[in-house]
Amino acid sequence: MKALILSSTILLCVILSTVLVALCSNKLLSDMYEDIESTVTVNDREGAYGSIERIEADYEEKKSFFILFMRGKDTECIEAYIDDVKSAIEANDDAGFITAKSRLLLHIEQLRRLSVFNLESIF
Repeated sequence: MKALILSSTILLCVILSTVLVALCSNKLLSDMYEDIESTVTVNDREGAYGSIERIEADYEEKKSFFILFMRGKDTECIEAYIDDVKSAIEANDDAGFITAKSRLLLHIEQLRRLSVFNLESIF
């Protein structure tokens, strides 16, 4: 009986921690997505560069969480896409900026979709 209670307790803790991690990662990624979408615009280069710098600093603070609960390749892609956006802003390349921003947003959306607790993220 003790083994059943202990195993049930462990199972419940694992399920709760999985749900909490999914909720936290969903919130962090959604906030990052909305921040990029609303503040990084092609019309205001200086503001866009400052915003992407702030987003990158915010990402660096949360990077340990992402590394712990997501694939390392996914976190490296976020960094690469942020660098692509910064490079496009510095080069005054509007088409490159739009492409890099779209890639970054699509990757964040994909990570958010996979981080929530559903069958797609399990399989």
